[in-house]
Amino acid sequence: MSTTEWAEKYRRMSSKSTALPGRYNAALTPWVKGMHEALDDKKIVRVVALKSAQVAWTDGVLLNYIGRRIDIDPVPMIVMFSKDNAAKDFNAEKLVPMIEATPRLAAKIPVGAKRDKDNKWNIKGFPGGFLKLVGSNSPSNVKSTPAPVVCVEEPDDCNDNIKQQGNTIKLLEERTKTLYDVP
Repeated sequence: MSTTEWAEKYRRMSSKSTALPGRYNAALTPWVKGMHEALDDKKIVRVVALKSAQVAWTDGVLLNYIGRRIDIDPVPMIVMFSKDNAAKDFNAEKLVPMIEATPRLAAKIPVGAKRDKDNKWNIKGFPGGFLKLVGSNSPSNVKSTPAPVVCVEEPDDCNDNIKQQGNTIKLLEERTKTLYDVP
């Protein structure tokens, strides 16, 4: 099942994060389907989007892809933000509302009052994997965990050389090397 198919069938948009709550509607942002197809293609190892602001990247592309991976193709995943506070905001404003509004995800990841020790603001465990949210402002955040899927939200804002240890995007990409054969 493609990311677009998954989103149209299962994804629910929360009134906490969108002006159009309810079932996800791919027709509202038709350009997103091509990005989903690139992310779903196992021969493509990197997807880069040069885009303007507010074009459905986070809600339409990133969260749909993460949701599908959690639900039907689980693996460890890391999403890096410029700072820890940006990761916390993403968790509170986008990720948790998506989980709460999408029954298939809510059944796999306890949030809110049901949260357990394996699910905090920066890590969401689910059968077959986890989603870790990190800031690019700490080398240990970026260097500590291997994962076959890594994403960078707002790469222009990430650190070029964190504490003389290198570019955080390159450090994050290194997390995928030992898992090269995991789709």
